Amino acid sequence: MLVELKNGETYNNGHLVNCDTWMNIHLCEVICTSMDGDRFWRKPECYTRGNTIKYLRVPDELNNAIEELTVQRQKLEKQRELLHAAREKILGQIEQMKKLEDLKIAPNFLNAPEIEDFDLLSS
Repeated sequence: MLVELKNGETYNNGHLVNCDTWMNIHLCEVICTSMDGDRFWRKPECYTRGNTIKYLRVPDELNNAIEELTVQRQKLEKQRELLHAAREKILGQIEQMKKLEDLKIAPNFLNAPEIEDFDLLSS
């Protein structure tokens, strides 16, 4: 990763440790180059405030990894939608089964004396 500051200093070959919402960057194992490009320092770590950064250059592999993660996320969202639809369908079927069970006539109700005396053919 390459970071160039507004004052002309650059930080090369650093590994990004952390970056917050203000773009404050914590790098490790960096090579700092002076404004005029004459002097170099190897630093074990470096913290750069976000408002001093002119631009960043990230490796192409990182961009490719982001694209792959985006595709994977889209696939997972589709799977989640399918699972949600299947769940709703199953819950609907369970609700229908409960309604059918509620409509069934209880066996004790059929053995009631009023029902035995009732003649279906006479009506």
